[in-house]
Amino acid sequence: ELSKVNDTEDYELMRTTTMMPSQGENNWEKIQAKISDKITYKLEKQIKMQDLMVLVVDDNELLLDVASCIFENLGIKCETAQNPMEAMDLIHQKLHLEGNCLKCHRYDMVITDMEMPFRSGAEFAVELKRLPLYQNVPIICSSAGDLEPHKAKLFSAILGKPMDSQEVENMVERYSVNGPAHTCKVADVGPSWGTKPSIRKAGQRVIGRRCESRAMPIWSP
Repeated sequence: ELSKVNDTEDYELMRTTTMMPSQGENNWEKIQAKISDKITYKLEKQIKMQDLMVLVVDDNELLLDVASCIFENLGIKCETAQNPMEAMDLIHQKLHLEGNCLKCHRYDMVITDMEMPFRSGAEFAVELKRLPLYQNVPIICSSAGDLEPHKAKLFSAILGKPMDSQEVENMVERYSVNGPAHTCKVADVGPSWGTKPSIRKAGQRVIGRRCESRAMPIWSP
C-alpha cells in the first residue's frame, strides 16, 4: 500500500518516520494512522477519477497526445477532437445515447484551445453552454497567453500551455471529482489497477458504460 504514496510530501513523511528514533508506541500509532489516512484519501480520489470522462479540443495533434497521456496516467478516460465541430459531434453522440443516466450523457469536463479552425474556443464555449446538460459542466480554456476579460468569463478556469500534469490533476479534483455519480447499471466499471483507460479521438467508437433503461433521455436536443 505504501507504494501508492508517491508525491514529495508523502515521501518525506515516510522517510522521517522510518529514520526517527523510537518515541513511544502511541506516537508510532499516530504516525501510522496519518500515513493510512493519506493512502485512503489518494485511493478514493483515484477511484473517483476513474469514473470521469474528459473531452479535450485542440487543433494541435501533438498537444492532444500529451493531454491524453496526462489523463491516462491519472486513470481518467479522455476523448479528443481537433476542432469544435468534431467536438460537438462527440457531444451530441453522448446526448443521444440510450438510457436516462445523467453522467452517461455528458462529459465531466471540457478543455478547449482558444484559436482553432471553424470556431474559436470562446464561440465553442457559448455554443456548449446553450445545451441544458452542459450549463454546469466546467469548461476550461487551455491557453499560452492571457485572455481578454469578456472571453475569460466564459470559462471556469484557464489552464496554461504546455499542460502540466499536477496542474491538470488539481483542476480535475477542484471542478469534477465531486460531480454526479452514475445511476445506471454499469457494464464496464472502468480501468482497474494497472490497466489503461479508454482514449478516443473523434470518429472512433468506444464501448463503455451503458444505462439499464432503454428510453431516450428527455434532455436530448
